[in-house]
Amino acid sequence: MLEVFAASVDTLIPAPLQRLRTLYLPRTPRQERNEEHNTRSNISRHYDLSNELFSHFLDTTMSYSSALFPLSDGALDSVPWDALAEAQQAKIDRLLDKAGVGSGTRLLEIGTGWGELALRAAARGATVYSVTLSSEQRALAQERIAAAGYADQVTVALQDYRAVEGEFDAVVSVEMVEAVGYEYWPIYFQTIDRVLAPGGKVAIQAITMPHGRMLATRNAYTWVHKYIFPAASCRPCGPSKV
Repeated sequence: MLEVFAASVDTLIPAPLQRLRTLYLPRTPRQERNEEHNTRSNISRHYDLSNELFSHFLDTTMSYSSALFPLSDGALDSVPWDALAEAQQAKIDRLLDKAGVGSGTRLLEIGTGWGELALRAAARGATVYSVTLSSEQRALAQERIAAAGYADQVTVALQDYRAVEGEFDAVVSVEMVEAVGYEYWPIYFQTIDRVLAPGGKVAIQAITMPHGRMLATRNAYTWVHKYIFPAASCRPCGPSKV
């Protein structure tokens, strides 16, 4: 039943009536907009619930994003759950390949997660500067990085991406576009452009949604924004793309 409604969500309500949604849907409170002085609180409300909680439903890589499974004849193979970690690593490796990350690369990661991408980049010989606003994520990421012997190659900073300084050969960001929010996409991409060295590469993985749905919901303060992911512009909403 939900699939039937979802398939016609753009036309279920006549277009003239859709314009009225701004009259009854509340807008994101100013204290939850992703301005620099608010973002730490928004992130903490979601990611600092505890690393133990997230470990109960994430795979062993602690990756909180879409994985890359093998395809056969255009269809997803039947993959056991214990293969999820390998699929997550395959996704990360493809991102690092597209960004040209290898020995000697100066890599900026926007959105540390729990450190798996930084670990795999360091294993390639890259020097990684990774930023997060979650103290819980940072603590576990640093623990995993030190245990793997890469503490001298990886810095995990409790820092807003807008405050990053320096120059990097590559920038990688996994499912941060949604968390940044529609209003702040310009500064997100301006920041990447500012810190990227001439000839550098960027690899971004993002959850996508139909453009019309994004325009209709970009300023809405929904149940997901209020209770799950404060200030996110479109989470959850569709397939991930690189």
